[in-house]
Amino acid sequence: MFVMLSLTTLGVSAQSKLSAYFKTSYYDFAAAVGSKEAAGAISWQHLHGLGAKKKFKIGYGLRAVSYFGSSKNYSTAPAKYTIDENKIDTVFISNAQSNFINISIQLAYSIKKVDLGFNIDAAG
Repeated sequence: MFVMLSLTTLGVSAQSKLSAYFKTSYYDFAAAVGSKEAAGAISWQHLHGLGAKKKFKIGYGLRAVSYFGSSKNYSTAPAKYTIDENKIDTVFISNAQSNFINISIQLAYSIKKVDLGFNIDAAG
């Protein structure tokens, strides 16, 4: 079982010429914990409003993700997705770790004070 926790801080602003830039920057943190495994992610994204009311937004960002696992069995795809059901392989890894840094593309639409959005990793 994997339990997910996500915390988000919206709209950080600064007192400088860059304050308008920081008002549309967002910072996120997410963590997940399971039996002998854990994952975490931090991200930054910047959105640019389009149109007269700037309700539709497009932007970019960076996301760093890490996964840690210990004493885990990892297996191939389920039998229904393989050609030969007798060739399901399993490998035991005592200490697994994966780290990623990705560049993301953001799309959002503002409804009152809430941004509904979508993001996807473009490279990384």
